[in-house]
Amino acid sequence: MTPVLSPSNASQFVSSFYCFSNGSSCFFGIVICGGRYQEQNYAELDGPQPVWSANRDRPVEVNATLKLMGNGDLILEDADGDMVWSTYTGGKSVMGLRFTEFGNLVLFDSNNATVWQSFDRPTDSLLSGQKLVLNSGQKLIARTSSSDFSRGLFSLSVRRGSLFGYVEANPPLVYYKSNLERNQNFLNSEKEYVAFKNGRFNGQTFALGSTAQFMRLELDGHLKVYEWVQSEWKTMADLLTSRFGDCGYPTVCGKYGICSSNGQCGCFAGSSNEVKQISYKQTNLGCSLVTPISCDHSQREGGSDNTSIFLKVPNAPSKHRHPLPPIDFPRKKSTSGRIILGSSLGALFGVCLLVGSCIFVFKMNREPVEPDEFSIDKVLGMPTRFSYNDLKTATNDFRNKLGKGGFGSVFQGTLSDGTEVAVKRIASLSQIKKSFLAEVQTIGTIHHVNLVRLIGFCAENSNRLLVYEYMSNGSLDRWIFKRHQELTLGWESRRKIIADIAKGLAYLHEECRQKIYHLDVKPQNILLDENFEATWLLNG
Repeated sequence: MTPVLSPSNASQFVSSFYCFSNGSSCFFGIVICGGRYQEQNYAELDGPQPVWSANRDRPVEVNATLKLMGNGDLILEDADGDMVWSTYTGGKSVMGLRFTEFGNLVLFDSNNATVWQSFDRPTDSLLSGQKLVLNSGQKLIARTSSSDFSRGLFSLSVRRGSLFGYVEANPPLVYYKSNLERNQNFLNSEKEYVAFKNGRFNGQTFALGSTAQFMRLELDGHLKVYEWVQSEWKTMADLLTSRFGDCGYPTVCGKYGICSSNGQCGCFAGSSNEVKQISYKQTNLGCSLVTPISCDHSQREGGSDNTSIFLKVPNAPSKHRHPLPPIDFPRKKSTSGRIILGSSLGALFGVCLLVGSCIFVFKMNREPVEPDEFSIDKVLGMPTRFSYNDLKTATNDFRNKLGKGGFGSVFQGTLSDGTEVAVKRIASLSQIKKSFLAEVQTIGTIHHVNLVRLIGFCAENSNRLLVYEYMSNGSLDRWIFKRHQELTLGWESRRKIIADIAKGLAYLHEECRQKIYHLDVKPQNILLDENFEATWLLNG
């Protein structure tokens, strides 16, 4: 560990480069230590635990540098000079950088107001006083492994009135939900949030010790609170488990495993010919396939046709239905009863005939209405269909404009599950029928690492919107034109971007099942993600 900043010798936090033994996987971030930080013996700090990382998805080498630029931008450069990470605060009147005693890295302006802070961008951990805020893009995302800080399977974020835990899938699957604590200290009418503070988190309490604590979303989806006790980090609380038990976690029993009511892992009953336990000592490792899962496998082997296939699916919330009360009909009907019933049916038929005639005449007198080109049978298997109000909320009423393309403007937004998106709002109504449905149907079925993914769309009344994955580093033109010379790319990054561009075009022109010719090749249609991976935006 190589310290960069520390509040004081009395603090347990240090902002530093944190490297693994191989020397090629280093991260800049914030570390919490078991003992008090002492500059003279930082190499012997007790139990250092990284709680925030700037470059969690792209490690750097030992000789990487952190720079506070003259324009107010804080950047991380790898040993070869490539820019790996930035706060993108250039031109925002940044006057300085400080590291607080609570473990918060802050850029501030001449009025001492916060311009950027690490507390607003959590990775997998929360420190005391830190929040998760609705519609801010903030969420905890677990690591891939203990030695790999990149984004893993589990995430935790705030949605309208509730705290949600997700497991990565398409779309993400909910494995945990809890209503937000209705307490003015943690929730207000303007911004819904949940805070880790004073021994509480969303209505759950735990012992507030004499040393610093931190909370971390673990690799397996558990949310645990840790405290330094007697020379080691001890778990003070396992917050989500108290709500649904150990069996509530999707991966608790590994692949093909089933968690029983007593919390034990095993394979489903009567499955000795299909799957077997990987380890009877470590049952959480799951089960392995013995017989391939195939609908016609038994026929190929000459066995019985009565093969059963078990599918493991998440529990769906119960829907309470209110059935109509039963109607008791008498077994014997009198003559008068038959007369009354016949009269009633005749009157009912007359009323229906009258109403139907009125509706028919009304429709005949109206102007012809074109059929809905977005009927449900045409979008089966397509990306998610959003309502206009959903996207209006996600983009904060279309306030954060990213740019303008050929058919409309693009706005930054955050979906209800915390996913950051770019929403293209099509302005030219004359282009809708020619391009919109075709774009949804074509681009929605294309999946390639170097093509921007179409997440969903909106077709409601006259509103036509496309929802793409958000690319934090914007378009390539802002990085290569002279008017943006404060933004630079190293030669290694340039080579990688060129290769990514070529891969995307090659897929469209040669490898895609439906050949697509990209006729608008320009830097504005090449987008860069946070790791400077280049992707093509079709129909920009």
